[in-house]
Order: sequence, then C-alpha cells, then structure tokens
Amino acid sequence: MRRVAVIQLAAAWLLLATLATASGAEPLQRRPPKLSSGLAALAQQADSSQSALAAARDAGHDVIAGRVAVEVETATVGGDVLAAVRHAGGRVVGAYGRRATVLIPPAQLEAVAALRSVRAVRERSRPFFDSLRGEGVAATGAPRWHAAGWTGRAVKVGVIDGGFAGYRARQASGDLPDDVEIADFCHLTPFEAIEHGTAVAEIVHEMAPAARLYLICVDDGVALGEAIAYARANGIAIVNHSAAWFNTWRGDGTGPRETPEGVAASAHSAGMLWVNSAGNFARAHWAGRFKQTGFGWHEFAPRDTGNTFTLEPREEACVFLKWDDWPVTTQDFDLFVYRDRGRAAIAASIEEQSGQEEPREQTCFSFEGDGPEQFSVVVQLKTGFGSPRLDVFVPGRRLEYQTPAGSMGEPASSPVTLAVGAVCWQTGELEPYSSQGPTIDGRRKPEIAAPDSVSSATYGAFEACGAHVGFPGTSASAPHVAGAAALVKQARPAWTATQIAAFLQRRTADIGVTGRDNQSGAGRLVLGSPLARAAPRSALRVPRLVAAPAIKGVAAPGRKIRARAGQWLGTRPLGYAYVWLRCTIDGLRCAKSGTTGPSYRVATTDADFTLRLAVTARNAGGSRTAVSRPTDPVPGAYSAEPGDELVMYEFVATPTPRPGALLEARTYVVRVDGTFVLGATVGCSAVLRGRRLPVAARSFSGGSARCAWRLPANSAGALVSGSLTVIATGRSIRRAFSVRVSR
Repeated sequence: MRRVAVIQLAAAWLLLATLATASGAEPLQRRPPKLSSGLAALAQQADSSQSALAAARDAGHDVIAGRVAVEVETATVGGDVLAAVRHAGGRVVGAYGRRATVLIPPAQLEAVAALRSVRAVRERSRPFFDSLRGEGVAATGAPRWHAAGWTGRAVKVGVIDGGFAGYRARQASGDLPDDVEIADFCHLTPFEAIEHGTAVAEIVHEMAPAARLYLICVDDGVALGEAIAYARANGIAIVNHSAAWFNTWRGDGTGPRETPEGVAASAHSAGMLWVNSAGNFARAHWAGRFKQTGFGWHEFAPRDTGNTFTLEPREEACVFLKWDDWPVTTQDFDLFVYRDRGRAAIAASIEEQSGQEEPREQTCFSFEGDGPEQFSVVVQLKTGFGSPRLDVFVPGRRLEYQTPAGSMGEPASSPVTLAVGAVCWQTGELEPYSSQGPTIDGRRKPEIAAPDSVSSATYGAFEACGAHVGFPGTSASAPHVAGAAALVKQARPAWTATQIAAFLQRRTADIGVTGRDNQSGAGRLVLGSPLARAAPRSALRVPRLVAAPAIKGVAAPGRKIRARAGQWLGTRPLGYAYVWLRCTIDGLRCAKSGTTGPSYRVATTDADFTLRLAVTARNAGGSRTAVSRPTDPVPGAYSAEPGDELVMYEFVATPTPRPGALLEARTYVVRVDGTFVLGATVGCSAVLRGRRLPVAARSFSGGSARCAWRLPANSAGALVSGSLTVIATGRSIRRAFSVRVSR
C-alpha cells in the first residue's frame, strides 16, 4: 500500500481534531496522567453521558447500566483505591493482585486516574481465541492408550476459555460428560456467550474420556488470574488455554504476576501443566526494525509506510503495536489506521511514553459499508531515537506484509507453557496460519504440534484442511495435547508437569525441517505404544539411598559443576530431579539457587558461599530426597587459571564496637582453588575523625588473618573506616570496611 507522507500527516491531524472536537472536547494530548488516550476521549465527553457511552460502545468497550468497563492497576493490592472507585459510583466486578475490573461512569474516569495510589486506568485486556472455526484422536494414536486402560481417570483438566455455549446439548449428545464442573469468572459476558470453549472441551473429552473436566470462563486479564487461583485451590493438574493475549508484556515470560505470563508462571509453580495454543497469527503479524522516513513514519517496505488488510462491514478489527524497549520507555510511537487508501484516518492510539509507560499502543474499530474495504496500519515515531524492533498484530486478518517468525502471543511465548502448533490431521502438514517462534528473547517455540481441522459436534464436520467448516486452528490442536497429557498423568501420577511435557515431546513424528524447529517444535504428536501398567503399590519398592549424591568439578565462578545422582535402589524405572542449593560457609543453612538440572554454572554471586545438591529419586511407589556434601567455599576473586589469586571469605568486622573497646577485623584467606594459604603478611589500617588509629594487634594463623585497634574513650557515634590487607605468594588482596561506634 503506497502513499505520500504529507497526506498521512494531514490525515493524522484530521483524525486527532475529529476525535477531540466531535463533542467540543479538549485535544487528546491534554489527557490526565495515567489515563489511556482512548478513555480520556470518553472522559472529555462526560457532559453528554449518552454520547460518551455511544463512543465507548463504538470503541469496543463493554457498557453496562451507564458505566464503562475498564481495568484499574493500583500500587498495592486492594484497599483505599477500590473503595474510592465505589465512592465514585463505580463497581468492582473482579480483582487479582494489583489489578481490578471496574465498571465506572465516564465522568469519573479522570477522578479515579488522579488518585495517588492508582498506577493506570486502561482498556481491559482480553483474549483472542485461536480458532478459525473426531479425527485428531486417531491421528494422535490415543485409541491404543484407551484400550490399555489409560483414559485420564482421576485427572483434573481445566479448560480456561471465553464461553461454553451449548455445553448442555453436548452433554445430552454424549460429547461432554455429565459431571463437568462449572466456574464462571466472566465479569461482563455470559458463561454461554460463545461456543469456542465447548468445542475445545469436546476434544479434551475425546482424548481423555474419563478425565474430570472443569469449564472455566474468563473474559479479561483479571478473570484469568482469578481462574488460576481457582484451579490451584481445586487441585487441577492440567490447564488448556486456547487463546492469545497481546501487548500484555514483552513476550519473554518475565511479566508481572497480574499479566498472562505471570498467571502462567503461578500455575507452573503450583505444579500445573499449562497447555496453550501457539496461535493463528503467522499471516497476521509483522516484525522488524523501525525504519524512519519523513515525518517519522515507519517503512514496512521500500517507499511503503502502510501495511494493509481487508475488513468486512460491522466486523471488529484490533491492531496491536509494541516495541522492544521494556519495561518502560521514552521512545514514543503512535499507531494509526487509515481507510480508503490512506486518505481517511479511522482509528488511532496515541498514548504518551515519557519514561513511565510501557512500549505499546493498540486500537479497535469497525465500520459501516456495503462491502469489504482495505485498511492500512501506519506507525509514526513522535519522540525518541533508535531503531527498536516493532511487532504489529492484527488478529484474524491477513496483512500485506507478514512475518511468520515470532508470531506468538502471550502466554504461549512463555518458557513455562507447552505451546502447540497446528497440523492438518489428514495431511500431517503444518497449517500456514500456525504461529511460529522464535520468541523475542531467542527461545525455540512452539514445543509440539497436534491435529486441527477436525470434525466437531459444535463446529461441524471436516471438509478440507484450513476450511471454515470443522474445527481448524491451534485452538483445536492444544486440547489434543492437553488430553494426551491427562492419559500420561493417569499412567504416571508421580510425574511432574515438566516430565509429562518432556515425554509428549519425545512421542512425536518429525515434520518440516529435520529436528526441533520454530514451526512444529519437536514434531507432530504421535503417542505410540501406551506406557506399561505399573506394578501394584504393595509390590513397589520406594527409592532407597545407597551412595550419597555428589558434585563433580571445581566450584569457582564461571566454571560448570555437574551432578552425580548417587546410587539408589528401588523399583525401576527411577527418575531424578536436581535442585542446586546456595549455603553458608559451614553448609548448614541453605536456600534454593533457582537452578535445576544436572549441571550448574557457578556465578560471581555465589562468592563466599558453598554449594550443595539436592537429588530427588522418584518411581511409581513414591520419592526420596538426599543432599550432597557442601563444596569448598566459592572464591570471591578469580582468574582463568586456578591457584594464581587469593580469596577472602567470612570477612567480619565488629559491627557496633563500644568506645574504649577493641575493634577487630577477621577473615579467612584461600587460593582460588580452595586450598588454604599457610603463611602471609597482614596489613592493618583504620581512620577515625581524620586520624589514623594505632594497630593493637595483627596476626595470621591457620589461614585466618586478624587486625585489631583500640578505640578512644571519646569516640561514641564516630565512623571508623579501615581495611585489612593480606600479602602471600607474591599476591595482595584487600578488604575495606566501615563501622559506626556505639553511643
């Protein structure tokens, strides 16, 4: 889509003027801090409540009883802010962490945004369900598992979705079990608003017919958090989420607790396996470095600053832009949507990024017309420098310029989720719309692929791959994997979510590029031979330790040390889980380092600590844990070759010495390889009120260096600065300290 930048600039100003003056409102640039530009436009129409509410509906907001639905983020959890919302005539319909879904009159938006404890008032985040609209069971090989008795019995599976229309009819037809559990966290839409969740649940039930199904309805980010809290409370082992969220965070899994990434991390920490559709956005995504033309417009292609897509009348389109400058940015981009080949602006997002705001813009719109029309996405840099990566998503549309790589939304992009791509059940080939990796931080995604385009009691019978009949899309692929996970969980109840995910990735058929790739991960799900039935529990021998775990290697910064599981007896097969511990010098007080797995890269932050290894051996009968002996203390200074530097550890100076008493500094000195230094020279220096204190004692014995000074009687409250220096083997090492004399 080609156009002249001057026309764009004029159209942009025309759009802003139109939005600002349609009802006599002030310009959007004067919006209150912390209030999004779209909501500011509604607040400025507060003198005409009907006009504001009509504008809210046109912008895609939910409006109920004269109040608009928004998301309020607070500095703390709950409390005064939510009480103030109620006082302003608002109603809190859901809360999770520091975010709440609120219904509030447009006239009160500015007042709520002005509250000191409010961080932001913005449009509600919402999911996009990955369907374009019972052959997959056979395609995955699940019937062999059913015949072996693995049907998912006693395994709880939660289907977190946006609606379950017709689920009662599916129960009556036998496509869903009679005893499904219902949990409704949809704040503003009915539990049976859409049928997407019903179709997803059908596939889970076909794959795992005896699993206990929980149908959990969500319609915004706050509801997603509430849903996972419910899942944790009810012991749900597997979660299926056939949806994507956009612009909620960077896409690297580090999102705060209230974001979809944070919610998925909470589920993972509770031991749940989160199965997520990869998304259908390979053709609805563009990514690349910002390339500036005149007036700050971005070029999607040489001499082309618009990325077009087609929309039908009265259909809603949402456009999302984010740039890689998280978590807050001073680079200020604006987002515009143009109609009629760039001559008329129909929507915009002009949030201000001044160093406190996140790098994202988004807008939704629809139009009235007699037929399909083309619209163009346009990005403009308002202030700032550099060429960050831009990501543009227009869910459900096909862009003129497309970037399939990196086209997954959140939380499918998170490292704690099992993302599932789509392959047609009939051909086994990757669907062209299936979202791809890598993630923005370079990880390979998705992890696995599974069938779509299957027949569905809800969506109809299969006709062709990718057709709008049957159930195409990664929304159908994910529940095939979630159901398969339920079969594995029944067969191996002691397996963790990580073990189940790894097992499923081993039971695949490679497609496309040889090996793991960013299109189908490990390949297409093929369950293969069912797991053997475990021996009766009475005949099982729980793991028993014979030889303790050990650590192999030198514990020095930059070095990699490896785990030895030790020797265990017990019914085979045995599985091992490794947790690395950071401990005090004596090895008695330990905390988890955050690293699991058979190896550990020693960091500089491990200096002056010892490291230990906790090994959990597990079989079908249970599990046992044993801990290794501690390593030598990790040196605090090091070089490429061990033995050529000195290291101090357990350095201590008298914390609050008394006037007239001794001030002491002590430390142990070793070489970087952990061996003790036998002889050394000790240097002692201390200054109080600008005068050097005489040394009362200095010594070096058994690897321990000591300095002591006698404090004057009139030194109460004074600050003493000093140092202890050790010279040995031609090397020198020094440690400074500063203490306050007690009063």
